[in-house]
Amino acid sequence: MDVIGIKENNKRIIADVLRFADSGLTKKEISDSTHLSFATVSNLCNEMLDAGLLLAAKKSEIAVGRSPYSLCLNYNKYRTVCINVQMQAVLGIGLLNLRNEVISYKTYNVNDLLSPEAVLNEAKKRFDEDFSQFCIGSQLIGVGVAVSGIFDIFSETLVNCAVRMYEGCRIKEIVESEFLLPSYVDNESNLCAIGMHRRISDCNDLVYIHISEGLGVGIICQSNLLRGAHGYGGEVAYIPIGNPAKYCSKSDSYGCIENDISIIGIISEFRKSATPYGDKLKFWQEFVKALKSGDSDATSISTNVGCLIGELCAILINIFDTERVIIGGEISQISTYINEHVLSVINRKCHLYGKRDISIGYDFQSEKTINEGLSEIIYEKLCISSL
Repeated sequence: MDVIGIKENNKRIIADVLRFADSGLTKKEISDSTHLSFATVSNLCNEMLDAGLLLAAKKSEIAVGRSPYSLCLNYNKYRTVCINVQMQAVLGIGLLNLRNEVISYKTYNVNDLLSPEAVLNEAKKRFDEDFSQFCIGSQLIGVGVAVSGIFDIFSETLVNCAVRMYEGCRIKEIVESEFLLPSYVDNESNLCAIGMHRRISDCNDLVYIHISEGLGVGIICQSNLLRGAHGYGGEVAYIPIGNPAKYCSKSDSYGCIENDISIIGIISEFRKSATPYGDKLKFWQEFVKALKSGDSDATSISTNVGCLIGELCAILINIFDTERVIIGGEISQISTYINEHVLSVINRKCHLYGKRDISIGYDFQSEKTINEGLSEIIYEKLCISSL
């Protein structure tokens, strides 16, 4: 690493230690926390103050003698744009600061838009109309995009998308041409794993199962996201533990678990029809309402779904020896009805489970977690010296 690279790395270390600090730190405290020399910290902090990346305030107004300044990251000066297109006909747009705090978030019905270009053009138009007021005096540093599919890191196209419209799409190019900002794309389950890991940073190994229009898994191993050689790490949709009589057109085979536990699979089973057209969230809420009212068909389906999720959890626990499994997406709305079945299978299939401290939990705010994951990726890729 050259001198410039070392300097950028040290600035990153300083920014990292200040990013989530509840109160400012003095240069001495920063030096102690980062193990950088006081001279290095002092010089770099002065540069970061001049650039507006840091803010300074008196540590104590009543201290005797020279009162040291405390420094904090100017996290509200910089904003990230987060776009969520992981569900058909639904567009989510968020604006977050460098601490991953949501400044504003809105969802839009885009059922009449039939191409990725049209949806992302609409995203830019809506952002300009509804979010510009929150950008005054701040700097946009990037756009993150959440998709229900795999972003192939070599071809930079989307693969295996739950929303077929985006299959093969070069979404990164489209977003950058619309927003004129660097963009970053990842699937919702990876983003949820990243966002959740930031919240519970003392957990080095976790598995996040996101069940919505599709099924995805994000895996944190020893504090690192498992991506695989091409970005396909954690792909579980075609594991053949589902109904062996159900045909999967995507894999041209039978028994793929996504067919049974995605909300599309659930509402198709409940309505006794093929994948329904129209407002899928409306159909999903009909199922949830029926389940809560004690409908026997809905109850039977939820029991089966819980057992299958338990089977998937057991596989992942046995392979990755994870500390936590977190289940999010629309499926969390029926956690009360599936949880006992999930746990029953885990306890039966994971013979060492009782001897390990593994937490099985539900994320009831996965949209927020996705946005936090997007914001986290943008921050990680950010060149601090360019701000």
